[in-house]
Amino acid sequence: MPDKAVAIQAGRVQSLKIYFILALAIIALAALLAILPSGTQAQRCGGIIMGQSRDLCFMQLALSQNNQSLCAYIKGAGSGPCYASIGEAKLNQSLCAKAGSLGYNCLEFIANATSNPAYCSGIQGQQRDACTLAIAVKALDFRACPSISNASKAEVCNISISLDIAAAAKSPALCAKLPIQTNTSVLSSVLSQTSSIFARSNLTTLQTNIDTLPFIPGSNYSARDICYAIVGVGTQNQSACKSISGAALGSICSYLAAGTASSQVQTANYSQLISECSNAGQYSYVCVQYAKLAFALSTRNVSICSSFSNSTALECYEGLAANYHNASYCGYIKNSTDNNDCLLQLTNSTLNSTG
Repeated sequence: MPDKAVAIQAGRVQSLKIYFILALAIIALAALLAILPSGTQAQRCGGIIMGQSRDLCFMQLALSQNNQSLCAYIKGAGSGPCYASIGEAKLNQSLCAKAGSLGYNCLEFIANATSNPAYCSGIQGQQRDACTLAIAVKALDFRACPSISNASKAEVCNISISLDIAAAAKSPALCAKLPIQTNTSVLSSVLSQTSSIFARSNLTTLQTNIDTLPFIPGSNYSARDICYAIVGVGTQNQSACKSISGAALGSICSYLAAGTASSQVQTANYSQLISECSNAGQYSYVCVQYAKLAFALSTRNVSICSSFSNSTALECYEGLAANYHNASYCGYIKNSTDNNDCLLQLTNSTLNSTG
């Protein structure tokens, strides 16, 4: 019997513990509800017993109301995404500081949204340099470059901004201020930072060609050369192309600039272009194609267009039709869909030039 009495007593103690825990939970819940506005969605969230469901309720409510004070009711790491999301929405860096591991993303978002590299200063380590570089180049803000601790990235920052400004101004004189000798890895980073230059200047073909240069044996080029190429092709300025020190890039620049120029290219110059393509190594075949295309467009030579493969021939015929506003060149295109596209492009081009 004593054993039975002990067991009964132990059961009573265990029940009291359970009741005590439940009482504490009720008191805590009551305290939470007491500080929440009565009858509100926040109070309803606080009334949810299950912790994960309650946190989710507060998260959804905080985001829907853009109210960071509700993030404080989310337990553990779950509050981080709440503070980060509202910090981004309000462009409030103090909320990013409460976002834990998401603080970097939050600050980078604000820096990008405001084009202000100063927000990157709150980020630690290499991520701060990456953020400062990207935003400084976007904002063309030279002042931020010295704050980059990595010397190579600081150089990339200065060169990228200088290249962007020179390209926008279409100024060979500004290109001349860029370095003539550039480390390969630095130049690669510059190109990745300034890819938007090619897109907004409709120079994606030039960008593709520049991307192939590292694979051409003996191909040397610098940030200054790339600047001259952008200005030369973008403004059909052959003299800018001639300022390029690297032979392969200089040839590419000349061919692309000649292909869009309205001035006539003499046969002697055309022959010289073809001859120079032999110096382009693995690029020789493509080089010849550009030279022929440049000559065909400049001299209205349809027979050269017909010698190309289908895609290049189509580009050649469409180029002639557009350059000289002459629909007869579309007639050489045998595919009916491509023929209609050529005529439509010509019509739109004519309307844009007159309207």
